[in-house]
Amino acid sequence: MEELFSIGEASKITGISIQMLRNYANMGIVEPETVDKFTGYRYYTINQLHILDKIKYLRGLDIPVNVIADAIKSDDNSGLRVILEAQLSELNDKIEELKESEDIIKWHINSIDYQSKMSGIQYPYIKYFHERYAIGVPYSSDEGYEGTEIRLARIRHNMEIKDVRFFRQYGYVLKTERLKSKEFIPETEFMFIKSLKPKMPKAIEEHLMVFPEGEYLCFWDDKKIGLLSEQTIKMAENKREKLIAIEYSEGLSDYGDNLRCEFQIFTGSNDH
Repeated sequence: MEELFSIGEASKITGISIQMLRNYANMGIVEPETVDKFTGYRYYTINQLHILDKIKYLRGLDIPVNVIADAIKSDDNSGLRVILEAQLSELNDKIEELKESEDIIKWHINSIDYQSKMSGIQYPYIKYFHERYAIGVPYSSDEGYEGTEIRLARIRHNMEIKDVRFFRQYGYVLKTERLKSKEFIPETEFMFIKSLKPKMPKAIEEHLMVFPEGEYLCFWDDKKIGLLSEQTIKMAENKREKLIAIEYSEGLSDYGDNLRCEFQIFTGSNDH
């Protein structure tokens, strides 16, 4: 006579909880070989324990229970292979998402360290940037920063572009002639995106900005541009290029007109 195992024994052998074994039975995935009509005790065969062990193995690969149930019903390797290939594809997508999150976390750490190192520098310097991409909206003096940021936020959180990853840092485009009067009045407010997708969503195309690769003249100041030296102002005006201001905050709740910015002026492409 074939040996039978109580539900408690089956649970201990397979590592699957008694409640989950009952769930599998109710779902018709693995029903006990026999149920005592007097006590209601459930008993499993060794073959069923093997099936339960395979189910636990597949669940450990994050394959959904209903998909495993279909594989058991088909009971052939071709069906199992299709399921495993689908799961592999899904895992590869998740790995790519995690890699992007890792890159953004590293960027944020580097940004904090860079701000700590550079924000106190009182002289201009040259810095090389690869081509950069951003999503921007025209600045409205009627709306101010708050209203402009709301318009930018609506674009960023549009479900059509949910796969586009942003670097959470505000930037502004200004005209260099504004420097002489020391006014911080942007033409555009933007936020950098991590990278271009092979096909960008239509919801983002009209707001896409590209900053060319090359060397930039850089210097630090407050958003109010109250501390720039006449030499720096003259250098910026001589370039006759639009000015980029990248905003840096001191913490998650830091917000306002007095944040430090790294100002960048494109000086021309250069082999690097």
